[in-house]
Amino acid sequence: MPNSHCHADELKYPLKLVKVRVSRFGMLYADMRIHLYQAEGALVHRDSKAITLSYNARLMRWVYGSVGVSHVNHMTSIAYQPNTRSALNLLGNLNIFF
Repeated sequence: MPNSHCHADELKYPLKLVKVRVSRFGMLYADMRIHLYQAEGALVHRDSKAITLSYNARLMRWVYGSVGVSHVNHMTSIAYQPNTRSALNLLGNLNIFF
């Protein structure tokens, strides 16, 4: 039973949400470039992988906040250097609906 101080439109949206997202990005139309870089002796890859964990919460009426962390493997487009590492990103946002 909803509280008397809650509005009906507020009950449609979750108050808290935890998300895990796994992504794989393929290189479309890149076969010719991949072969070109390989012929030059460069290290190449055909995809990029990422995993993100985030937490979203309603801070107050019409205001939502989110924090998260994301790890990206092969963050370059196609060719990379041997010392290219993965990326660890810290995420944060504030959404205000009006």
